Amino acid sequence: MAKQTSIAAGIAAIVLLLVGGVYLAKQGTEGDSGASERAGERSAAALAQGLGIPENEVLVVGVSPLDWPNGCLGIAKEDEFCTQAITPGFLVILKAEDREYRYRTNNEATVVRRAP
Repeated sequence: MAKQTSIAAGIAAIVLLLVGGVYLAKQGTEGDSGASERAGERSAAALAQGLGIPENEVLVVGVSPLDWPNGCLGIAKEDEFCTQAITPGFLVILKAEDREYRYRTNNEATVVRRAP
């Protein structure tokens, strides 16, 4: 009887893990459009501030999900420490004043950097 109870508990644990994994995966895909929109908005704000123009003069041309090589999004500043882990995020392409600009963000768009 104890063996049957332990098998049933094991099966229940596996089912919970599978259901939880599907839930988390769905959350990630549903949040992607909001995350990419936020990346575009924050990149546009950074460019507008850098150029000294109103944000409504910056056009978001495209936002693509990409993995960056580190926490500095592959653009480390001199003497800057970067986490050494693959960092999911976005490449954002913007247009302002008849020029194209590229920005990189992390997934949450809390780190926004202009690409060289």
